Amino acid sequence: MILHPLHPLHNPLPNFLLSYMINSFNKEVDLKLEFIRKTLTETGAIALRLRGNDWFSWATAGGSNTVLLTAETGVAELLITAENAVVLTDEIADQRLQDEELPDNFQMHIYPWADVSQRQAFVKQITGGGNVMSDRHILLFPDSEFLSRGVRKLLQELRCVLRQYLSVLLLRTRATDLDLAILS
Repeated sequence: MILHPLHPLHNPLPNFLLSYMINSFNKEVDLKLEFIRKTLTETGAIALRLRGNDWFSWATAGGSNTVLLTAETGVAELLITAENAVVLTDEIADQRLQDEELPDNFQMHIYPWADVSQRQAFVKQITGGGNVMSDRHILLFPDSEFLSRGVRKLLQELRCVLRQYLSVLLLRTRATDLDLAILS
């Protein structure tokens, strides 16, 4: 079993440092959700679905929805609206995601693993059937707009923001390494 780097069994960090890091992830996710919601308003879209492993990880500050390493999408996706940030997942992956992968910024919508139609029904209910953008094409649900002009703009801006966060993360990692060296 592969544990998330912040999982207590995997990480020997003291609890106060672990708590600080998790709280900073919550703040980071809040900033990302704010940015996405601003872009939704600008584009007139009702929601954004992030299904890809890459964007799921970015939006959750490092969480992983990956089970198969060769797949582009994982066992969960994000649905972000002006009011909600929801993780859509099946009942099998639910507890692992909550325990190991997700900060507290997200609500959960859990459906039976054999009934994906419940997930789509939930999306339609939340969005009122409005314009939903997605980072990946959803073959089963052709009413979802794939890479519209608005989502292309959003993804370009997210890439720029991602580059900035990566440089901050690198600095944060170096600072943590320095702090740990001083503590030991």
